[in-house]
Amino acid sequence: MALNDEIKKLLAAFADFTKNEVRKSARDKGITFGGQDSRMLNDSNFITKYSTTSNSLKLTIEIVPEYAVVVDKGRQPNQTPPPIEPIKAWIKRKGILKSERVTKTTKGNSKKAKPSFEKRLTAMAYGISKNIGKNGTMKRFGYRGSNFWSDVINGSDMDSEYNKLKTDLLNVLKKEVNIEIINSIK
Repeated sequence: MALNDEIKKLLAAFADFTKNEVRKSARDKGITFGGQDSRMLNDSNFITKYSTTSNSLKLTIEIVPEYAVVVDKGRQPNQTPPPIEPIKAWIKRKGILKSERVTKTTKGNSKKAKPSFEKRLTAMAYGISKNIGKNGTMKRFGYRGSNFWSDVINGSDMDSEYNKLKTDLLNVLKKEVNIEIINSIK
């Protein structure tokens, strides 16, 4: 089954509706991505794919960054800790760790520099990762995730928009069938 322009427009409109609802849901729940307010989620944060087989049509909408699934679903306690690199990037974005090197006085009035910023950053990220592995994530959502994506997909607005899409697609396909019948008669 090839996608004609009318079908592509219907799928694109449905995808746009879905993306806007996800943005709204993230904003309403106070979710940020990479330090950006959810209003900053633009089309580059979503991957939309269409695929067809001889008897089906599939629309896939994914959200980037890859950790969005964890933000949506949360991370259960007592699991393998997450990797520290994304946590290090988060610490830097949030400005949680100051980068300047401070000296401290030890016995004998000698001054010894604190460990480098990178070592302190790694240690902090390791601690956060270990805590997430032990306790899970998203305390403000009861460690169950924010459901910013799931609530949209399972919501009644999505059901009505999906039903509208099915009706519109059926009407387009009826036109296609009529055209084929007319062409075969000639």
